[in-house]
Amino acid sequence: MEDFKRILERVKKNPETIPMKSFRFLKKKYSQLQANKRETKEFLSNEDFKIKTNFKGKESINEQHLFLTAELKDTKNQENAENILKGRYDLLGKQYILTEINWHKDFNSGKVWEKKHFSKIEYDLPYENADKKIPWELNKCQHFVNLALAFEQTKDKRFLEEYKKQTESWIKENTYEIGINWVTPMECAIRAINWIEAYHLFKEELSEDFTLNIAKQLYLHGRFIRNNLEWSPKKENHYLSDIMGLFFIGNFFKEIKETNSWKKFAQKELEKEILKQVSEDGVNYEASLNYHRLVTEIFLLSYILAKRNNNTFSESYKNRLEKMCEFIMYYTPESGKAPAIGDTDNGRILHIWDEDTNDHRDLLAIASVLFHRADFKTLGKFHEKMQLLVSQEEYLKEDLQTFDLDSKAFTDYYLIRNKELFLLIHCGDIGRKGFGGHGHNDQLSFVLSLKEKDYLIDPGTYCYTSDKKTRHLLRSTRYHNTLVVNNKEQNIIQEETPFNMENQTNAFCFQWQSDKIQDIFIGKHFAYAPNIITREIHYEKSKKEITITDRLKEEADIELNFYIHPQRKIRKENNKVIIDEELVIECEFEPFINKCLYSREYGHLGETNCITLKKKGNALLTKIYPLQRKEDSLIKIIHEESPPIKETPKKEEKQITPKKTVKKALKKKEEKNLEEEYY
Repeated sequence: MEDFKRILERVKKNPETIPMKSFRFLKKKYSQLQANKRETKEFLSNEDFKIKTNFKGKESINEQHLFLTAELKDTKNQENAENILKGRYDLLGKQYILTEINWHKDFNSGKVWEKKHFSKIEYDLPYENADKKIPWELNKCQHFVNLALAFEQTKDKRFLEEYKKQTESWIKENTYEIGINWVTPMECAIRAINWIEAYHLFKEELSEDFTLNIAKQLYLHGRFIRNNLEWSPKKENHYLSDIMGLFFIGNFFKEIKETNSWKKFAQKELEKEILKQVSEDGVNYEASLNYHRLVTEIFLLSYILAKRNNNTFSESYKNRLEKMCEFIMYYTPESGKAPAIGDTDNGRILHIWDEDTNDHRDLLAIASVLFHRADFKTLGKFHEKMQLLVSQEEYLKEDLQTFDLDSKAFTDYYLIRNKELFLLIHCGDIGRKGFGGHGHNDQLSFVLSLKEKDYLIDPGTYCYTSDKKTRHLLRSTRYHNTLVVNNKEQNIIQEETPFNMENQTNAFCFQWQSDKIQDIFIGKHFAYAPNIITREIHYEKSKKEITITDRLKEEADIELNFYIHPQRKIRKENNKVIIDEELVIECEFEPFINKCLYSREYGHLGETNCITLKKKGNALLTKIYPLQRKEDSLIKIIHEESPPIKETPKKEEKQITPKKTVKKALKKKEEKNLEEEYY
């Protein structure tokens, strides 16, 4: 009954979803009626598969796949492959030692999902502290490519035998449409892509019977994806992953009518969706930089696979993809770590990229070859495995370029930047044109870096479903570098769901100006209407001084927080906070310094420092400048037309995140033993 009420509320909010939700409901009911037969009977035998598709063994498989042939000397991959042989797996920020793989288990909570039809499986189980993403991460089988690459380098049969053993185990334990690993087509698509690339690396060592089993599984994956596409009025990375999976599976087979239709359909949809989901200046519309990176990978790998097969995407597709890479170049500070704006879940299609999931620069290295961009090469990061996508010879042909990135406005993001400063502001949509999903309550929030050091940060994500209390805390207004008014959220967070929030902010940039003297950003949002929030960020280049002015239309209880990178050291001098003896944050009055939660990546939970200011009023002024600059006293008048800012008396205030809350969360983390668990 509660589920029905929740669905009804969502339909009221977005009536255009009625046809889609009705179709899904009826389809799910039909699937459940068929489920009993499916749970007790093999869906498709090997012989039936050969008859249905006219599959003739290896000659029915396309030789042109994604990876180039390359003699890699990747010692790190060798180390990772050896760890797999020892049963050591790094999954979503934690390490597990698995003496035997249970493909249906969350190794963190111990939850094992039943082997029943996917339509009957309840997979969001916060009351059990279970996280479906942990078994899903293992079942993507991205480690198969690690084993295959290690075998390519060494010809050590141990890697081949481990791959064959795990593949046979997976097929046996994951009957078509049965279990947690058939719930989401996106996971099936990513698994299929990794199976395809691993197969091609191992294929000379594989028998016809093994090849037949792989081919049948890939066909079933394609069939499942095509019949269960994750469609919505505002599609997102799930749908893109689905159609990418169909594109790869369609290219895997030769001269099979059904799979060829998947390939054509997928390419048509990829062409359509890149124009819908990505702005003209290259910004993905999910309000998350991590998901921008994932979506760029999806479009990039699909583009490369098409080129391998003498197929072409349109110029508009190519141009939009190049713009996506350009946005990555701009949003990456000198530290090389992309800000954690919006959700961060470590999502990748292949595990051939930099192991630091916050480093997106290797995509630029690939793009430098595809688009002949010297700036991409200069700011990109080429490493050994990149030779699987572009040859090192091609990469070395591209020129390098000495230059500095300047300030620039993008859709929903505004960047104040020079060779020393990086300040990125989020101001715009909550994601998916008001549908939300992976966006946080971070309108008018910003992050700040100086040279190669990150100073003010977004505290991250940690998890989705296993701990909803912490999930909602880390995506709340209070957990971003923006104003909290009357202790309320910018957009109402629906506590029962990990992704939904009301769309109330309607944030927009009122003024953007960048010249040789100064950069000015003025943004507004309407979350607390009729009280309108305005934030002005003014960077005076000669003084290297940032002035942040927050204004309200009406007086209210206001709170402002600044989250400090955990590696930075801070000290307080009255109304000033000095960071690493290099940067000063000067406030109107003495701030409080609190301990708060911080998540470096999905699954990680630590702590950092937070600067907190609280007052009653309609304006708040903050300055940020280098410590070496002669410190001017903080002005108390913002503009002649603005009322004077009243200083509040210094008194003891409650912390925004009480120490008990932080300690409790960290204790909970320790009890789970996030570093290493044995099963």
